[in-house]
Amino acid sequence: MENVCKLAEKELEQLRELISVDVAALAWYRERERRLVWEVASGCGDERYRMLSIRIGRGLEGTVPRIGRPLILDPCNPGTARMKEQSPLMLVEKLQVAAGFPVLSQGRLKGVLLAGNRSVRCYTPENLAVLQLSANWLGQLGECDAKDRQVRFGEFS
Repeated sequence: MENVCKLAEKELEQLRELISVDVAALAWYRERERRLVWEVASGCGDERYRMLSIRIGRGLEGTVPRIGRPLILDPCNPGTARMKEQSPLMLVEKLQVAAGFPVLSQGRLKGVLLAGNRSVRCYTPENLAVLQLSANWLGQLGECDAKDRQVRFGEFS
């Protein structure tokens, strides 16, 4: 069976192509450390994303786990500009718009899926449906991973 990290990378690459986003990234919740950490990404300029901290309740990636539902930062959803300024990943990657979805496994938060663009656009309902399906699949991937005792996110070298 392929490494979970490789499967997630493939999913993010396919997601970028399918809905035409510049960046797709997955932050995984590390239970021992009680924090979210960027594990895999596609479309980032370099590996700096791995060093970015995620503060629960701040920015897109920190607000999604707090509210437990998707959050869209685009011109079709006004009033979200401040959240963009509080998102280290959006700032570093110069993302103008983004969507964040919780990644759940058995109803528990396992991570956050973020997809964004460096140019302004509105996400269509179809784009958001694809993101939701991807977040669901990534949650199942983590679930199978724990059940099969394979390498888990955050624990591979």
